[in-house]
Amino acid sequence: MDTRHCRLPPTRHGLLLVALLSLACSGPLPPTQLVFLTQPGRATVGTRLAPAIQLKALDAEGMPVSGVTVSLSLETNPGQGTLSGSTTASTNAMGIASFEGLSIDSRGMGYTLAARAEPKDARALVTVSSPFAVFLLDQQQPSTSSEAVSAIGGESEQKLAQVVTAGSDGYLGEVALPVSCASGELRVEIRGVQGELPDGTLLASRTVPSTGLPSSDEFTRIAFPEPVALSAGTRFAIVLSSSGDCGLRQGPVGNPYPGGDGFFDSRPNAPGEWVPLSIGDGRSDLPFQTFLL
Repeated sequence: MDTRHCRLPPTRHGLLLVALLSLACSGPLPPTQLVFLTQPGRATVGTRLAPAIQLKALDAEGMPVSGVTVSLSLETNPGQGTLSGSTTASTNAMGIASFEGLSIDSRGMGYTLAARAEPKDARALVTVSSPFAVFLLDQQQPSTSSEAVSAIGGESEQKLAQVVTAGSDGYLGEVALPVSCASGELRVEIRGVQGELPDGTLLASRTVPSTGLPSSDEFTRIAFPEPVALSAGTRFAIVLSSSGDCGLRQGPVGNPYPGGDGFFDSRPNAPGEWVPLSIGDGRSDLPFQTFLL
């Protein structure tokens, strides 16, 4: 029996009285709080929520309670999505319930999760997560070269661009790029397209300091303050520039993405003169991913 909740008064009558009083102890207190240890972050349609969602059950004294069954459901459902995966878990010895492998099958902004527990002989507990977004991975060219890197900025003030064709109606909220910076800032712009080339119409932008980018060349998601409304078939350009020294992992040789090509603008060429990437070593496309709401 867990007697940490017993209130045994001091006694001089020996162990017998203590033992008798212990019979009145009720064991662990029931849970009175259910809190999110890990809140859901931005997610992608059909992929698991990461990191795994965790909740903790606590009693009135703030101690963890084990063996509490917790269930998750969609509380706010802006995209009329379905929450898939194991949505029920029990708290462990530390009072923690973990939910791995959860996913949502529809995009939307402002999803929330409701966690519920109905312990025996205690009132039901309900808590709601912070809002989060679920994006649709719309377009991508995910292949990268294991060695080659294209410079962004530097002495040549090089800019890179990739023309993309939207596959669905929606709002472009994020792009992902295998980019890193040694110094300065990375500027990511979404621009219009005239013919086959980026034009001067600025649709969205985001500036990221080098300290905000990983040192590795893994894909990093970059969010825009104001999503861009797109219709299926709309062409736009992802344009990259830097005030310092950045680099983007190159794509493979060939033309793997059919919705547009990659370009560079570099000194000593005249500013604004976009040259096809393929002129160099036959690599027609940059690695990228686009995410719609």
